Amino acid sequence: MIAYVDVIGSKTLDESQDHSTRDELLRCVAARMHEHLRAYDLIVRLGANEFLCAMSSMTLSAARERFGEIATVIDAAPGAGAIAIGFAVLTSHETASELIARAGSDLIVTRGGVSTTDNSPSAT
Repeated sequence: MIAYVDVIGSKTLDESQDHSTRDELLRCVAARMHEHLRAYDLIVRLGANEFLCAMSSMTLSAARERFGEIATVIDAAPGAGAIAIGFAVLTSHETASELIARAGSDLIVTRGGVSTTDNSPSAT
């Protein structure tokens, strides 16, 4: 099970404020994910405003619940932005690239079919 996380608001911050403000937003999001995920779940920063979270032996419903909690906490923080999440569960004979691409596609669907990233996994 993986989650492809896009931090919403970080590009706007880049244009209107200094990079330290954007970096603080990304640190806040990463900290909230660490608080709500298990100690052994992997959180990797993929790009300027994207994270990939790998969660072994977690169901899709459990992942959606955890990330719902994370999104709620982030939404409630002053100036903390928001997150959009795409999910994918590993299937047999699937490569890591295919899994990540499916999670990226789910993220785009979640966002209403609009990609806000230059390195969208749907392009692979």
